[in-house]
Amino acid sequence: GSINVSGQLEFLSGSGWLSTSSLDGVIAPGGQLRVRLGFITAILNPGIYRALLRFRNTTTGQELVVPVLLAVSAGDPLMQLSQSALSFRARAGGRGVPAQTLHVLAVGNSGFNWSAAPTVDPGLPQWLSLSRTSGNSAPGNPAEVDVLVNAVGLSAGQYVGQVLVQAPVDNSPRLALVSLLVEPASTRAAAAVTPGGFTFVQLQGQSNPARQQLMVHNYGSDPFRIEFQLQGDTRIWSVTPPADLNIAPQGSALFAVGVNTTGLPVGVHRTTLSLRASNGTEVHSVDLLLIVTGGPRAAAEDHSRQASLACPPGGLQISSLRQMLGFTSPTGAPLSIETRVTGNDGLPLRQGQVVASMVGAGQTVAALTHIDSDPGRWSGTLALPSSANPSVALRLLASDTSGGATGCLELTGAVDASTSPNLATGGVLSAASFDKGAAVAPGGMVAIFGSGLAEGSTSAASLPLPTLLGSTRVSVAGRPAPLIFAGPSQVNAILSYSLTPNVSHQLVLRRGSQFGLGDVVTARAQPGMFTVNQQGTGGAIAVLAANPLLLADAANPVAPGEGLVIYCEGLGELDSAIEAGALTPASPLRRPVLTVRVTIGGVEAQVAFAGLTPGLAGLHQINVIVPDSVQPGPDVPVVVTVGEQTAPVVTIAVQRR
Repeated sequence: GSINVSGQLEFLSGSGWLSTSSLDGVIAPGGQLRVRLGFITAILNPGIYRALLRFRNTTTGQELVVPVLLAVSAGDPLMQLSQSALSFRARAGGRGVPAQTLHVLAVGNSGFNWSAAPTVDPGLPQWLSLSRTSGNSAPGNPAEVDVLVNAVGLSAGQYVGQVLVQAPVDNSPRLALVSLLVEPASTRAAAAVTPGGFTFVQLQGQSNPARQQLMVHNYGSDPFRIEFQLQGDTRIWSVTPPADLNIAPQGSALFAVGVNTTGLPVGVHRTTLSLRASNGTEVHSVDLLLIVTGGPRAAAEDHSRQASLACPPGGLQISSLRQMLGFTSPTGAPLSIETRVTGNDGLPLRQGQVVASMVGAGQTVAALTHIDSDPGRWSGTLALPSSANPSVALRLLASDTSGGATGCLELTGAVDASTSPNLATGGVLSAASFDKGAAVAPGGMVAIFGSGLAEGSTSAASLPLPTLLGSTRVSVAGRPAPLIFAGPSQVNAILSYSLTPNVSHQLVLRRGSQFGLGDVVTARAQPGMFTVNQQGTGGAIAVLAANPLLLADAANPVAPGEGLVIYCEGLGELDSAIEAGALTPASPLRRPVLTVRVTIGGVEAQVAFAGLTPGLAGLHQINVIVPDSVQPGPDVPVVVTVGEQTAPVVTIAVQRR
């Protein structure tokens, strides 16, 4: 049945910086309520701003809460990469496969110089290289870097390298992980096809547009003949094969793809070109899109996949530029996405939004980035979630700035049985409060949630904390994170104190030769209170100063005027430097540079000390005096604020003596 939805916007910090389209509506079966968000950052100082979108089913009372976090950086510009992961396939002993392009983008009002370095695991040949290792990026003019691999000297197996890009900006460095699957030297049929799709735009009545070239590369051990099949109306589409369809090992062939627009009405025409090596079974599908513009619209034949109810057409056409039709990817491994988005009027989508998601996979989504130097091209990386069903569907949704035109494309594919680490979207939280949608602090304890994060469960046995537990390691912005615990679904770590606040940093979790990607938004401070239920709610882990073995709970309430020690994390930058994960000495005491405030039962409490707990690593404590005017009770609220950020409310028991 249909759902009646009523929505509400609630600001947790600041006000007026977020606007939305209507939060109310009726959702038909299989349909959606799409809400557009607008941000006004000119009125804000650098910092972290939070809001909640509350959606309520007016019939059943069911409520869904969507947290919104806005990080306003002090620096300009910021750096962005078109992809955070690239995947290659090669044959053992093979010299190379077609390069893939990485764009370095400047986001803001100015540009920057950057440098890039490829690295692979120690002891291996340097199989990863770049076409350039430095350059300049400016708004509207991103720099291009070709990423190349070479399997000479590598045995069959999976390899992981990285491209580290550094620049004098707040969110530097940025990483692009490179996965190389080396197939056995005996692999006979191995074809790489680029690009994965073409878009033709033609004004009605004009001469046919220029042909576009499709390259097929043979990275197998044997020559093969390319067999191809063109679906759809051959009066519109044509494919001219090379003079010799036989492709030698390490060789390539070029196909010319063309269209005939004579007599075609204004509209959209689409079909698929399928290619296969004669000695193999893998079919490569190429998406072909033709948009005829310039006159009154008429119904045009469309050979594309039928749109589902949740994926209706709406004026924008999406074409894949990578091999996305019938894609195959390891479970949890990032999927590199390249698309071209064009309106029915033939104009490329430059401003708007393109989002990729896995159908039925909840919050596993990725926002794509527009490549200004190639109008209409949108790039990004999506982590595929674990799935019991090997068949998956990828949905691409596009909309222009005004929201008037939309587009949708669904692609089917498969994931294999491997178990690459898969980080949950928004799954990096305070290890104390588990506050969803909040930032985390430099030096803070975080809990990373997902699947396949570790091969077993291992806890750190000594200080300083190690950066490797089992085969699991974590880095944030290229800085190794000391680990407290590593398990298959949760890893607890401590962030570096050197992370720049108010920006989003990349998190890389590696388990052996496999990896998962995430994002971490940092604030100058983001306190989180440890609680008895270990979920960040209810009774605080707060002990009596007179007897630190007793919790201030109903069995041992604290009295007004007595001392209390509250344990927490996330107080931020310290007045005296210390390495994350190191043992905290008793002298000098490490205190936060930001002011710490505590209210108990709504009454301001005197803070006697706030800072790192000596003898441990990463744990903070706040020593306070319970105000005399606090009203006693079994669940008296405690609110901790550091700088401008407040922790979720916890409780203690207070009783007069």
